[in-house]
Amino acid sequence: MGESQGRTLEPDGDVDVVHLWVWTGLHLEVLTANLGGNASTNLEILTCSGTFYDTDGGQARIEWVSACDEVAIITVTSSNGSYGSGESYTLAANQLP
Repeated sequence: MGESQGRTLEPDGDVDVVHLWVWTGLHLEVLTANLGGNASTNLEILTCSGTFYDTDGGQARIEWVSACDEVAIITVTSSNGSYGSGESYTLAANQLP
């Protein structure tokens, strides 16, 4: 929580998967930002409450309140098929009030 990671959509067909430990009642957001090159992101988060999606392309953001203690599975993919070392983004997870 409160941290970010620089990532790239590389190699072709890259799928980034991140595991995030969350607890019941935690209000949080996960987002992609600072897109580089032609990067455009899809964000999917699998939780005990169901699966949340932001697949509009560009930067992505999902906000939710966790219904259980769990490891949420975050998946980021390219929404426009652009891959390579210049196709970069920042992945962040933040606790909200």
